Amino acid sequence: MNKHKTIFAFAIALLSLVYTAGFCAESTTTRTAGDLDFTAKGGKRQGHEVAQSLRVEPGAKHSVRKTQSTRLVQENETGAIDWAKGTVQAKGISAPIKKDAGKSPTNSPKALSEAKNDARRNLLETVKRIQIASKLSVGDIADRNKTIMNQIKEMVYDAGEIEKSRKYMSDGSVEVSLQMNLHGGLAQLILPKGIRQIETIKQLKSGEKSSAGKPKASNIYTGLLVDARSIEATPALAPKLLDENLAEVFGPAFVSREFVVQQGMAAYYTDIQAAKADPRVSDNPLIVKALRTDFPSRCNLVISNADASKLKSASDHLVFLKESRVVIVLSSPSSRE
Repeated sequence: MNKHKTIFAFAIALLSLVYTAGFCAESTTTRTAGDLDFTAKGGKRQGHEVAQSLRVEPGAKHSVRKTQSTRLVQENETGAIDWAKGTVQAKGISAPIKKDAGKSPTNSPKALSEAKNDARRNLLETVKRIQIASKLSVGDIADRNKTIMNQIKEMVYDAGEIEKSRKYMSDGSVEVSLQMNLHGGLAQLILPKGIRQIETIKQLKSGEKSSAGKPKASNIYTGLLVDARSIEATPALAPKLLDENLAEVFGPAFVSREFVVQQGMAAYYTDIQAAKADPRVSDNPLIVKALRTDFPSRCNLVISNADASKLKSASDHLVFLKESRVVIVLSSPSSRE
């Protein structure tokens, strides 16, 4: 009898050991919120409690790290420049309201005014950092010309508040976001004088002959797309495109001021498909690849002589250059880190 009891006890202990080991082995736990899956590995049986940092309330919304925008957005400590939309933004926040001040976040005009003034200061600093050309920034122009500086300050002061961006904090402070356009009045003020008005250029139709009597290629380009994702380049308001001999094939001399003031010389993206979809280059852009920049500025892009020749051979119908129908694709800032 004692022998049977011993065998039975040993069997129970063995089963218990196997059962415990099965639960303690690494398992995968998946919790779902909406259509997002959160998966964590740990020493818990599936269906048991997940670590606090990964716990998700069913159906709740959660902040998720999203893919980098396809537009090129340059961020710094004072604001952000969207080089595709042609806008610059900055935030500002007021000081907390003391508890004994008798004010609530919703009835403090002073806090709102402080926040807007703080945003204006940040916006001005962000605008001054904008690169115009390889060796020229907005700040360079403003520091040398008080009249231009005052005009920029007036534009910054009139910058609109981004809709639904205002935040009232529990400590009584207020946060606002302001935005201004890089095109229009600001562009007219700061763009190089070398960008002049150009008379209308006749667009040749497919099969027509050029002024030299030579038939043109049937492929009429509707814009220019520069793929510069493989190099480290810097966006600018007035970039140049150079051939391998550093001869200019696109730049301020090729565009008409009216179009540049309205939409900028070029739009910048980080995704080539998004760039192709930009209406400014329409359906059939000429695509060229940037080989390098004119270091150390990194604003001007160098393309191959072969690509430059393609651009030059279309000179009789390069209406798209005059109308600044140009997009440039750079690597995303996150991929450079």
